[in-house]
Amino acid sequence: MDIVLIGKRIREYREAKNLTQAALAELADISERTLSDIENGKVTPKCENLVNISRVLCEPLADIVMGLNELKENSLYDRITQSIADFTDEDLQCLIRIIQFYKTEKGIR
Repeated sequence: MDIVLIGKRIREYREAKNLTQAALAELADISERTLSDIENGKVTPKCENLVNISRVLCEPLADIVMGLNELKENSLYDRITQSIADFTDEDLQCLIRIIQFYKTEKGIR
């Protein structure tokens, strides 16, 4: 995980939505100092904070953490894609239900 790039993406998304650090921090339930440290690549963000920031910015967590282009080039993404390539529609629906259950259990939105 490249914390400098994550911070840069968060800053870009925040600025694109015309939010100040103070506003985003309040909405994401983190301190302004923590958000500043994240945006400046000084700390590894906690998963909970990334999820909250993602929710407030209405941006997919994967885009914030990996970037859309990086996600497409990532070997894990490739492995998942290859693993489900021959799934039927019924298989995919089952997989979606499993993912939704997992997210619910983990408290991920």
